[in-house]
Amino acid sequence: MFSKWKYRFRNFGPVDDAVLQLGDLTVIAGRNNTGKTYMVYALYGFLRGLSERMVKVMDSWSNNGQVSNALGANVDFVVGELLESGEFRRQVNCGDLEIDRERLVQGAVSLFSQSELDDVYGAERGTFDSAVFDVEIDRPQFRHNTLAYELRESMELVVSFQEETLYFFLNQARGKEETGSAIHPRELGNWLRKVYIHYLMLDVFDHPRQPHCTTSARLSVSLFHQNLETDLRFRFRELHQEELIKSQDGSEWIPGGTVRRSSRYSLPIEEEINFTKGIPSPFAPQPSKGEPSPVSDIEKMTGGYYTKEDDVVFFNSSEDNDRQFCIPLYLASSSAIELSNLYFYFAMGRHSEDLILIIDEPESHLDTINQVNFARALARWVNSGVRVLVSTHSDYIIKELNNLIMLDSDFEGKCKVRERLGYEDSINPRKVKAYVAKNGTLIECDKDKYGIDMPHFDKTIDNINAVSNELTARLSAEEGDK
Repeated sequence: MFSKWKYRFRNFGPVDDAVLQLGDLTVIAGRNNTGKTYMVYALYGFLRGLSERMVKVMDSWSNNGQVSNALGANVDFVVGELLESGEFRRQVNCGDLEIDRERLVQGAVSLFSQSELDDVYGAERGTFDSAVFDVEIDRPQFRHNTLAYELRESMELVVSFQEETLYFFLNQARGKEETGSAIHPRELGNWLRKVYIHYLMLDVFDHPRQPHCTTSARLSVSLFHQNLETDLRFRFRELHQEELIKSQDGSEWIPGGTVRRSSRYSLPIEEEINFTKGIPSPFAPQPSKGEPSPVSDIEKMTGGYYTKEDDVVFFNSSEDNDRQFCIPLYLASSSAIELSNLYFYFAMGRHSEDLILIIDEPESHLDTINQVNFARALARWVNSGVRVLVSTHSDYIIKELNNLIMLDSDFEGKCKVRERLGYEDSINPRKVKAYVAKNGTLIECDKDKYGIDMPHFDKTIDNINAVSNELTARLSAEEGDK
């Protein structure tokens, strides 16, 4: 269901009005300065804080005297019922649950669009006041599910919808309430909001999961992360004074705005710095020895694997490399540095925990052969269940994805052709969404059994070939005259 949501961007830098719908693999291409990164960063910022944002929306309902359509009462009342009798139940229909879900999503959209966009881009307050981020969600019939969530040892909160009745149960081991471990009403209220929101989103996507973004600045982050700080920016961001503050002892404090401008990163870059700094040390994953996996895909492209010891990342040669080495990452090739964060992301198992992997300009510092290998890796990752969004300038990646789409069709002698051409994978075109960023909007590309129709690259290549053909003909004619 998550893939059916439509994200709308208005007045985002060069983007006037664009709509994006995600597939299992989503590809955005386009020229420089067409807004690809603007849209990718906004989507990341929205999905990253969606869970906490929805909790704030439920809080605002209570503060403004509003109630959930399905609960029909404020959270404090439901908490009281649970603490007194261990259960709360109410006759509702599917429509009430669907409306609650839509209210929560739209409330989260409003919070994000009105108050968080500047921080996503690390921009000055008011920079994105005219920008609008919106989400159009489908409203499928609500499925009958039961969710049990362990709040603490020997205590769980269960929510279920059966036979037009919404149930909440607080299950607590007998005797625990007498031992001083009874839950406080405020704590239970916080959990109730989180569990109810999670329950409403079960058939949409695994709501608490977060996106992961590897930015076009990843090479710099990998090299210089030890010298990059982000924690101070969070503190400085809370300072809003515009003039020097004079204390009683005559000292003056620097204006908050001036300090903020001295250290600002966009949210995805901040998170990439934090991720890189958070790689455990020591960390020594075993080389894959060629066994198919995302880690082995990166080892194939780089010719080595990565370890970390004493907070220093090392690049190690593959076992089949004639020249064995173990060197600090800063001495490795730019492609090895470029792919190091993705390697640790997969080696640490983050792909099984995150909602979507966003890769901005994956072709950076990769030669043409590795751009082709990266496209094949994308297909394997998506087929294994990883949802991926990439923004790219690489026609090699697009053309190889088209080859993989064609290989998904049935044709005579397919197995022998695949073996002769050296392919093991393919990708179903129904899993792919592709767009070109152009003229302030996103243009969705058609797809069929032959692949993605993306004239953005074809036109450039045709122009180069036409110039080359004309110049070749003229030079040949000149030689003929002689």
